Amino acid sequence: ELRPDVLVLGFVLNDALSMQQTVGGGAALSPSHPVSGLARLSRAWEIVERYRASASEQQKFFTDIRLSFESEAWDNCKVVLASIAQSAKTANCRFLVVIFPVFYGLDGDYPFEDLHKSVTEACAKMGIQTLDLLDAFRGKKADQFWVHPLDHHPNEIAHRIIAGQIAD
Repeated sequence: ELRPDVLVLGFVLNDALSMQQTVGGGAALSPSHPVSGLARLSRAWEIVERYRASASEQQKFFTDIRLSFESEAWDNCKVVLASIAQSAKTANCRFLVVIFPVFYGLDGDYPFEDLHKSVTEACAKMGIQTLDLLDAFRGKKADQFWVHPLDHHPNEIAHRIIAGQIAD
């Protein structure tokens, strides 16, 4: 009924993860996360302990993202993308997949460049146009784009850049 000219889908590299895998990160920083007896006695040790646990959670999350691209979940994502592309084609609507970077390591050794390429190549095989946002953020400090230090979703600064990239 709306008959859009363009359908834009934001694809984040963790889209092939389960909800539990996606929201599990950051639990070590939560006050409800259990700490050792020493950490209950020393605020300094608690900070160190939570930092170590958080870093471990982050590495597990990054490993899970990477493994998801070698799983049935990634195959399912491609099926869904193809289905959306077909629906858009039937509706005479352009379809654009916008690939979001993980806001980490943008100013150094970004760990997921190969996964951006996997998404781009998979979409190209299906005739889907893509816009990879990685270059728009490359070389910049990731934390300036976070909603909060515990929430690495894109903030208003990032969304302004994203909107400009899509409009261009």
